[in-house]
Amino acid sequence: MQAHIPTIFLVIITISFALAAAIAMVSLGRRHGLMPWAFGLALHGIAYVFFSLRGEISDFLSIVVASTAISTMLALFAGGIRNISGRRPYLWLIWVPVPIIALGLSLLLDDFIARVVFSAVVYIFQGGLIGWFAYRSDFQSRGRYVVMASTLLLIVVMLMRLLGALNGSLPISTITASSPLQTLTFLMTIVSTLLTVIGMLLMTWERNEQLIRESEIRMRTLFESTSDAVMLLDERGFFECNPATLKMFGCPSKEVFVTKKPADLSPPQQPDGTDSDALAQQQIAKAMRESSNRFEWVHQRLDDGRSFPAEVLLNAMDFNGRHVLQAVVRDITERKRLQAELERQAHHDNLTGLHSRGHFMQRAELEVSRALRYAQPLSLLMMDIDDFKKVNDTHGHKAGDEVLKKLAEVCRATLREVDVPGRIGGEEFAVILPETGIDDAQEVAERLRENIANAQVMAPPSLIQNFTISIGVATLGPANGNLDALLGSADKALYAAKDAGKNRVIRSTA
Repeated sequence: MQAHIPTIFLVIITISFALAAAIAMVSLGRRHGLMPWAFGLALHGIAYVFFSLRGEISDFLSIVVASTAISTMLALFAGGIRNISGRRPYLWLIWVPVPIIALGLSLLLDDFIARVVFSAVVYIFQGGLIGWFAYRSDFQSRGRYVVMASTLLLIVVMLMRLLGALNGSLPISTITASSPLQTLTFLMTIVSTLLTVIGMLLMTWERNEQLIRESEIRMRTLFESTSDAVMLLDERGFFECNPATLKMFGCPSKEVFVTKKPADLSPPQQPDGTDSDALAQQQIAKAMRESSNRFEWVHQRLDDGRSFPAEVLLNAMDFNGRHVLQAVVRDITERKRLQAELERQAHHDNLTGLHSRGHFMQRAELEVSRALRYAQPLSLLMMDIDDFKKVNDTHGHKAGDEVLKKLAEVCRATLREVDVPGRIGGEEFAVILPETGIDDAQEVAERLRENIANAQVMAPPSLIQNFTISIGVATLGPANGNLDALLGSADKALYAAKDAGKNRVIRSTA
């Protein structure tokens, strides 16, 4: 059996270029890793163009360059299989045959038999390498068996050429000369090329399918196991949610949840008074416009109507050809509680619960500025527990702490909500009295002094103990035009009360 070899070459060239163009079109703009294979098939077609021009172009082009192009194609195929299989052998093992065949054929250009044997050995090595990479693939694929079959066929073809060259059954006049061995060799080349491409494409497709399945499993696991509520919605409303969503919003089932609208998950208004539905539409529009939007929101449970603070992340995404939003909702009730507690600790004295010194000074500055701006009266009380050291020395520091807490308790019970009490030292306290003149401030101070004198403190072991305070009173005026002056005047009045015998109120004369 023999056929017209130039016609077979034309078929090989046509198939190679057609496959190269098709794979290049599929791979264009994508990350399949197929472009090197398209380039390799194009080289295969170019090689057979040069083979078919044997005698019309130089032997260097029709033999050395053409054979090197075939070797480069096999190296590109081996590299592609290497990347798909997950194996990472040394790259030199893949590419070293290319310069070897170029150099070897350049040296053996005038020796037909040596040239055929040498090139066949190199191609057998390269084909075996491709088959080995496919066999050692990290994932099970039907495509690898097709690749292994194609490389086995390639090895058989090369062995046939090698043996044919050694026993003289290959025509040595020209590569395009017809003979049974030539015909069989090139027909098997067509089959081997097609099988290799089919096998590699199948391996790529199966690998991508496996990666997609693994990604879906990971995403589904994350979707199902996360404590954050994750839901998908489009212009018609919700159509998917995870179990955490049902738990967070108090919904009995997914079937019930997908009948709800975003407005059903919020109170009528947000804390700033904004209509929840209108503001939600603004946040959704921003997410669609900018692809992502993160914000805080107050949600409402469906079962008991309880509101809770949440952090919401909206991501615009494509889902099965639809443009949808993924909403991730995290309940931040505990975070808000911790923030409030940290703020309370930063602004309040841990023992008494009154304003700390720093926060009291900030509040006092604001109240003084407001009083000066609107020409309103303002007074300040400076208080100090009488003989507090004696309390600690006699009854211990725990008893002293109880005294401090009792003083704070009496202050809260006696003063108005607008008044600002604070602990500014160990046993020293101060109170800002907004919209209060000196006479009213002295009356408040006397009432506070009496209530504290009558208060009883239970100190271990069950000892009922009384204590007293001295108070200095000062009011905002020409001589006390700022907070520092006001504090100084009230402090002087306090020391005057101490010097006058303690347990009394003295007003500043400034």
